[in-house]
Amino acid sequence: MVKLNFEIDDEIKTYDIPENWNEVSVEQFMAIMALNDVKEDKNEIELSMGIISILTGLELEMVYMIPVDNFNQIQNVLKFTYEEVKADLKESVMVDGEEYFIKNDFNNLTMGEVISLETILGEHTNPYKSFDRLLCIFLRKKTDKGNLETFKSTFMARAEAFKKITIADVYSLMVFFSDGGTSLDNNMKVSSESQK
Repeated sequence: MVKLNFEIDDEIKTYDIPENWNEVSVEQFMAIMALNDVKEDKNEIELSMGIISILTGLELEMVYMIPVDNFNQIQNVLKFTYEEVKADLKESVMVDGEEYFIKNDFNNLTMGEVISLETILGEHTNPYKSFDRLLCIFLRKKTDKGNLETFKSTFMARAEAFKKITIADVYSLMVFFSDGGTSLDNNMKVSSESQK
């Protein structure tokens, strides 16, 4: 993180600014994705101001008060937001001191997983806007025997904790999820056909 100091109304403000995707949370990433969905209503500077607000925690009104020189400095630090997230595929992530393993077998889904996925993906055309909830399906603890725990609808309550994970820790899961879409779609079609 880069610390930036600037003065507003005779008061020095200090803010942390992330330098790369490793310092951006899932929650911040989802907010940026939501902002990008309405970008046709905004010009380039307004988009930059929105991203600065999201990544620094500054209210948008405060972003308008940033001196131009400081604004340009911040934009320079945040230029990584215009690049794709680069992250290695991980087997597990730590959340609040507990290890969660990534379930990446889309050919072996339970009905609860399929229904949850259909519900979540039906709400948004952009899966990144529901990333925290998708993580509830694909991040699991291990049982005493070393197997991934079986999905339960109560896992959806984990979304709040998963918002704090850095996007670099789990982004590769979304890429894998997107690439695995055809087998996932097939599983969903099979479940829909069996209901008929």
